[in-house]
Amino acid sequence: MTDSYYELIDDADPLGEKFAATDLVRGTWSASIQHGAPVSALLVRALQRCAWREDTRLSRVVVDLIGAVPADGDLWVSSRIERGGKQIELVSAELAAPGPDGRPRTVARASGWRLGRVCLM
Repeated sequence: MTDSYYELIDDADPLGEKFAATDLVRGTWSASIQHGAPVSALLVRALQRCAWREDTRLSRVVVDLIGAVPADGDLWVSSRIERGGKQIELVSAELAAPGPDGRPRTVARASGWRLGRVCLM
């Protein structure tokens, strides 16, 4: 058994990084859906890695859980820069899971501001 919430299956999938959830993500309300904390962590990971820049830091993250995130099945995470800039950027990420029809649908979103680091010395 792994100690991680997710296992990376494919980092080159056209829909985004493809993950499989482990049993550690299961929520207390239902064993068939994920707790919000692992979902949030996966989205923040995507925000941090989106066109990563060493001269910035992630700030003010907002996570929206749009619907129940299934505990079983594939998950896809994609990220993009919504507003680029030298000192401040807005990045976003989406988590998709198979819907009732089997097609991927967005189940959670996140956004965060990346701020340029300032040297105070």
